[in-house]
Amino acid sequence: MTIPAIPALVYHGTSHAFDRFDPRHLGRSVRNPTTEFGFFFSEDGEDAEYWAHRAARYGRSGGAPRLITAA
Repeated sequence: MTIPAIPALVYHGTSHAFDRFDPRHLGRSVRNPTTEFGFFFSEDGEDAEYWAHRAARYGRSGGAPRLITAA
């Protein structure tokens, strides 16, 4: 079994303004129970941007789409 390499950069799409990933806020983004399982990242910035726009449109924050780059 081969373990995949960890990407150097990952992206997180959101409509919330925050400066750290805090597990106390899991499940507050969109109306989907899977958001309570953890923080979701993508290796593809365009994919994360899609989710940022979706969160802004259908989410609970009322904020603008935001793309976070994490290393």
